Parts: sequence; C-alpha cells; structure tokens
Amino acid sequence: MIEPHDKVSWLEGKRRYYGFVRCLVSRAAYQTAMIEHQKKYIELPLEQLRLEITHD
Repeated sequence: MIEPHDKVSWLEGKRRYYGFVRCLVSRAAYQTAMIEHQKKYIELPLEQLRLEITHD
C-alpha cells in the first residue's frame, strides 16, 4: 500500500516537482504522479493516489 511518506514526482506544465505523497495529495491538480514505494516505481493518476491514501 502506498504510504504518505513515499517519495513522489509529478509534472506541472513543463516542470517536474519532487516531494512526498502527503504533500502531493493536498494539491488541486489532477495529473499523473510517479511514486517510489519500497524501491519500486508506480505511476498513478493523482485522483487514484488520493483514493489510495484516504482508504488506508
């Protein structure tokens, strides 16, 4: 399961941002994020990521 402290990166326009899942979930954009979870990378739409976090 994805954790709030997992590392994440996402694109806004042409810029890539880096942070943690807990920071990204509060953003308003609905884009795709790349999540590093247990040394594996998962690409998810932000809306699905929000659902993953809120259902923990």
